[in-house]
Amino acid sequence: MSRTERLKNWIRTLDSEKQIHLLAECIEELIDAETVNFYEDTKVPYWDGNGERLDGSEWEEDED
Repeated sequence: MSRTERLKNWIRTLDSEKQIHLLAECIEELIDAETVNFYEDTKVPYWDGNGERLDGSEWEEDED
């Protein structure tokens, strides 16, 4: 079993509040490490390297 599959299996054991807490904490660490950007004028965090949004959604025209 891959590490990703093991992580997914572990995440499924957590209640939704704990999942939300851990996700926010991990993304904050990625922002601090400058791997992910999330400026005041953006609605969704995005990868620094390629500009893709973390959730895979498309950029809106009014966002930079």
